[in-house]
Amino acid sequence: MAATCPAAVGQPGARQLAWAGSWEGTTDLGLGVRARLPFRVFTLPGHVVVDVAHRW
Repeated sequence: MAATCPAAVGQPGARQLAWAGSWEGTTDLGLGVRARLPFRVFTLPGHVVVDVAHRW
C-alpha cells in the first residue's frame, strides 16, 4: 500500500511513503526519493525523522 507522505508534501526530496507492515513490535516503511541523495535518520521523543538532502 503506497501513499503520499503528508509530511513530505512540498518537499523536493521525498516522493512516496509505503507501509510495509508491522510484526512483533517492529514497523517497516519505505520512503521513495527523487534521486540517490544523502540522508540521515534520527529519533525525537515519539517521532522518527528522515532528513533527505535537497541536492549533493
